[in-house]
Amino acid sequence: MAVLHTPRPSNRGELAFVSRVEELLGDDTHVWTELNSHTLGSGDECDLLLAAPNLGAFAIEIKAIILDQIEEMGPKTCKIRYPSGVQTKHPLEQARSGMNSLRNYLQKHAQGSNHRHPYPFMKHVVALPKITFAQFEEAFAASSQLIELAESWFLFADDLESTESLRRQLQSIYGERALPDAQQIDFLVSHLSIDEAVTRKPQPSSADAERAKVAIQRVVRASAPGQKAPAVVEQTPRDRAYLGPTDPRVVIFEGAPGTGKTIELMRLALEHARNGRRVLFTCFNLVLASFLEGMLAHEDVGDELASHIDIIPVGRLTTLAGDDATVMADLYDTVCVDESQDLSEWAFDNIQLVAKDDARWFLADGPGQELYSEGTPAPLLLKARERAGQVGSLVKLTTSRRAASAALQIARSVRDIAPSTERIAPWYSTRAIQRPSSQGTLDLEIEAVPDPTELIDVRFWKYPPGKDQCFQDVLTELLDRLDRERRPRDLAILVARTKNDAVNLGTVRKALDLMGVPYLDQTLEANKSIVLPEGHVRLVSYSSARGIEASRVLLLDLGYAFWEPKTKAEGDVSRAMLYVALTRGRLGTTVLCAPVEQERAYVDFLVSSVGEYQRLMQAVL
Repeated sequence: MAVLHTPRPSNRGELAFVSRVEELLGDDTHVWTELNSHTLGSGDECDLLLAAPNLGAFAIEIKAIILDQIEEMGPKTCKIRYPSGVQTKHPLEQARSGMNSLRNYLQKHAQGSNHRHPYPFMKHVVALPKITFAQFEEAFAASSQLIELAESWFLFADDLESTESLRRQLQSIYGERALPDAQQIDFLVSHLSIDEAVTRKPQPSSADAERAKVAIQRVVRASAPGQKAPAVVEQTPRDRAYLGPTDPRVVIFEGAPGTGKTIELMRLALEHARNGRRVLFTCFNLVLASFLEGMLAHEDVGDELASHIDIIPVGRLTTLAGDDATVMADLYDTVCVDESQDLSEWAFDNIQLVAKDDARWFLADGPGQELYSEGTPAPLLLKARERAGQVGSLVKLTTSRRAASAALQIARSVRDIAPSTERIAPWYSTRAIQRPSSQGTLDLEIEAVPDPTELIDVRFWKYPPGKDQCFQDVLTELLDRLDRERRPRDLAILVARTKNDAVNLGTVRKALDLMGVPYLDQTLEANKSIVLPEGHVRLVSYSSARGIEASRVLLLDLGYAFWEPKTKAEGDVSRAMLYVALTRGRLGTTVLCAPVEQERAYVDFLVSSVGEYQRLMQAVL
């Protein structure tokens, strides 16, 4: 009897099919049911995953319906009548979507594996356990193409009559593909098996959930269900849904870090999903992808809406497409690409593979902010920039929604002229330094704008009290301050990642452990795809920090991470990365350095820039 690794399905028709499969196949066969609704964090559901070393691996969509319920079916068209309404998505497409969601989930857990494909190749299948092949063939004899599909991709009632008939059809469907080995099946057992149903979505921290409201409320206000459309529609590019027949098919949001490009993409992803479109949201950074998954897990985003959006980093997307390009091709109606300036030509090629020919594309672009690419934009991105400029769909975002005015000016000085301290005074002389008397609010009034006069706080530890104690003191101070600001533990700690460990990564881990503060260490490869849990501090490398945010940020190892540049290109990358780091904090940024780091070029520049801003601010009082 087959081994079941998950709870039995609640649907009676699906339960009967699963029970029959268990009876017919031996104990070398492994079965999982209702994957995604109970086990995975997002994506379409895979009704049944079946894997056996001498049969293959199958992602099965179960349709426990009678023939009369099928009002229409062709190779790509479908209309199935249920008591709750009519389903028009083709069962074979449902099977493929469920399989791809499952593969994406497994690929996340395969990060860092020594084996390129630790999970087996899968075949997607449709099961019609209440319909015989003869009945189906007679009903749809006019479509020879559909009958051919059914012979190669479907299971019928006939195939459930005996062990031999079921095995024969499964073997025919799987074809000549390499059969799963014991290690691959162990990987499935390790990463998919659960004793009881668990919540469908990962639970994000309350701070990330609150940030998600920015995107969600923009969608609600733009198209609230049951509300009459406003008399004036789409007054600005940022208010548009880009769903009309005459709307441009490529829109680019361009701006500096912190201007809200990622939020704009998420807003559009939600709006397009709400209109029934299948959406791909992709980026380079695994940590950013986990941050986005946390936003999508917000309680205001229902399961049905979330299931229309797949968040897949480009590296994982390439692996999935490489396994079998045919099952990934032409999947998505809408494509959202974050960090587009860092994507290579091959990355865009793979995105084009999975996008439909008439897909709508939305890109977040930061020219000059490249961290991972070689500085030469991909040809498709260059073409998209040119086209967006011609048709007026290049939306430039200029207002920072994250950093306060003082911190933002200091960060901009780093971006523009670091590490040359001689240029600080002339640079500030062209900028008006003011001390606002009151705080404003974001346009959605979700968070108050932080104190616009709070400077970036640069500190150096010393003896006494020593490095360990200083780390604990600074962390205690920041966490206490966050408690008072009603943002408990919404702290991100950025470190310089090396081949082994960052210079002070061990020290900050030790300090947090001694203080009893839980943390998610996303400097570790295995943790980069994990959604930040409630009450956890985030540890992350400088190179993985773009796109994320926290109420407060602590920067470590700054003098070691950003050295005197030897070339212009090296200086450009260093300035861009440090500017990103200095604009992650919503309420404030603290820098903690060793005494020896005072002499390092970027630390010296940052201290000098903070000092100059403070001098000018005092002069206008």
